[in-house]
Amino acid sequence: MKGLGGAMKIPPDFKGPLQPAELVKMQLEVIHAWTVEDSGAFVSQFGNKKWVSNSLKNLADLIAAIHTKLTEESA
Repeated sequence: MKGLGGAMKIPPDFKGPLQPAELVKMQLEVIHAWTVEDSGAFVSQFGNKKWVSNSLKNLADLIAAIHTKLTEESA
């Protein structure tokens, strides 16, 4: 599969897109397990740093870096 200029690689355990109900269930599990200490972290639908692809991880890293910089500038 080519996506994002061929940068996206599908992990071997990817079984295809999930149904919306399953995604919402996973998101709610992460939300309900969240603590104050976890606040501000970027995590996947698994509640950890396991990303569907490296492209998504790179995007999350970029967003986290921008958030950190904006937070430092506003302090």
